[in-house]
Amino acid sequence: MRVDAKRERRARVRTRLADASAALAVANRVAAAAVVLFAAAGMLVVPAYAQAAERSAAPVYELSLAEAVQRALERAPEVTLARLAVTEAELVLQEAELGALVGRPRSEYEEAALALQEARDGYLDALVQVALQVEEAYYGVLRAAELLSIQESSQEQSDRQFALAKARYEAGLIARQEFLEAEANHAAGLERLEQAQRTYREAVRRLALLVGLPDDAALVLTEEIALEEWWLPLEEAVVEALAQRAEIARAQRAVARAESALAQASSPHAAPVERVRAELQLERARVQYEQAVAAVTAQVRQEWFALMDAQRNVETTRRQEELALGRAEIARVRYEAGTISLLELLQAESAYAQARLNAAAAVWDYNLAKARFLRTLGRTELPPLPESIAAYIAGWDEAR
Repeated sequence: MRVDAKRERRARVRTRLADASAALAVANRVAAAAVVLFAAAGMLVVPAYAQAAERSAAPVYELSLAEAVQRALERAPEVTLARLAVTEAELVLQEAELGALVGRPRSEYEEAALALQEARDGYLDALVQVALQVEEAYYGVLRAAELLSIQESSQEQSDRQFALAKARYEAGLIARQEFLEAEANHAAGLERLEQAQRTYREAVRRLALLVGLPDDAALVLTEEIALEEWWLPLEEAVVEALAQRAEIARAQRAVARAESALAQASSPHAAPVERVRAELQLERARVQYEQAVAAVTAQVRQEWFALMDAQRNVETTRRQEELALGRAEIARVRYEAGTISLLELLQAESAYAQARLNAAAAVWDYNLAKARFLRTLGRTELPPLPESIAAYIAGWDEAR
């Protein structure tokens, strides 16, 4: 009797195993079919670049960073306004030259010449600011594209997992609660994907508007920006910025001009009130110079610490990405062994996807922080200027 009972139990176990294997095979076939159906219904991820390629009506433009800057400089309203300011200053200087011929004070000519110099400095500053805006927008598109690519990859995995969960639920292999949790996790992933797609479209739109292209243009950026760590001691950074920044140079010229005016007002032929006014002007110029030094120093310190924080964040997020990958791989093995639920696997994979996003974003944050810090130092390297702008600036030296 005992032998017959054992045989019956073994037969029942083999029958259950066979049924489970058959059900699992059916579930896998259903999952594969579900993936195909989801794709046909538009529920699976279509990569952004594939979508852009399919939109044959949208114009496609290849852009390097230098080309983007050149296009923006030729049409930026800030540059146009700065050029008008230079033209006005040139007219004032011409009037001052004529006035000097008929006996007007020499100081009027000197003030007009200084105003022209400041207007030209303002024009160069406008070129730099526009170039930096384009650089940040260019970085923004590259960053958004990379983050979108990561999100798409994660969503493709989520689609497959959800299709499998649906098939297994319909085959009776998982509970309804587990299926509902998988469904909610999948819906949250789709929402994150939509946000990433919207961020990418807005980044492209911003760059396109800056460079004078249609806002629906498809941009193909040719630059490959990698992480290049860079460091400079804080004290050296402050010294360099004080020697390079344009506002410091302008403040120094204002002090020198005020000192010259005081020297002229100290002559025996000048009225006492002129000397008092010159002294006040000199004191004001010195205070403004000290303010400029303090402002530049504070900005350098702020951007320096921001750069250091960004560098540490790159290291931290990379380490977190490695740990999240390890947890996701362990979760996948444990799920296949049947020791954890599908939801726990999805949570581990979602955490890894977010860690990948954080690590990629940290690199772009560092590159942007470095660009801003170099700007704070006064390192304003421009790409080759458009021919019209280069000829215009060259004409300054020929004029005076």
